[in-house]
Amino acid sequence: MGNWIAFLVSFAFASTGILLSFTAKSSVDRNNIFSFTLFFGFCTAVLGYFIFQKYLEDKRNAIPITDVQLSSTVLRMNKGKVFFVSTLSTLCFALIAYLATFNPIFTYVCYGISALAALMLVGLAVGFVANDEVHFQAEGIHFRARTITFFLEWSNIYSVDLVEWNSNPFLLFQVLSQENVLRDLGEKQQKKLAKIMAWNQGFFNAPLTLQPAVYGVSPVLLAKLIQKYIEFPETRQELKLNKPALPG
Repeated sequence: MGNWIAFLVSFAFASTGILLSFTAKSSVDRNNIFSFTLFFGFCTAVLGYFIFQKYLEDKRNAIPITDVQLSSTVLRMNKGKVFFVSTLSTLCFALIAYLATFNPIFTYVCYGISALAALMLVGLAVGFVANDEVHFQAEGIHFRARTITFFLEWSNIYSVDLVEWNSNPFLLFQVLSQENVLRDLGEKQQKKLAKIMAWNQGFFNAPLTLQPAVYGVSPVLLAKLIQKYIEFPETRQELKLNKPALPG
């Protein structure tokens, strides 16, 4: 409901800006109105995208888990690709807005957005921004972050639940044995992962979590796919046929 209200307000402001542009009497007025319209037009587009995605997720809820198909995007999920595309899109918007407006305040805003987006892209390129990966394999799920890598076997997953926290979907994994998750790690990584799982357990009431949106995949479909592999082990055969290369 909140997204719909924000969408309607942004749409109303953007529409007002378009109407006012026909009555502007000077170039200064037109530039100010254009900046106003561009900002709220962008907000309208972003909110419209989120509303449309929510509509698609509601439809996906009706799909039986046995009908969910494996895709290459899910087989090897990469946070860096989504981060790169979203940051580059923000940078492009800021540059276009800068070239299209002469409003001093809006110009400084564009400077700030461009500098931040460029800094984040540099951070991704040099490895400062984590480029986490998640790989689906016939034996389990391989998690790889900047400072820790671990493996979660299908047989060790008791359940997976899709929940929302602050309007952000999360997958919560309940495991049969936390020791099995830690057993193949070095002492330093064991301590690090044990600390993460303890924090997750206290906050989410689950030792392991995954945020699908940062990997650009559908939370509903991902949850259903994992449930399918847990409840119907024979379906994991498709993972053997599409086995990705392990990360280095």
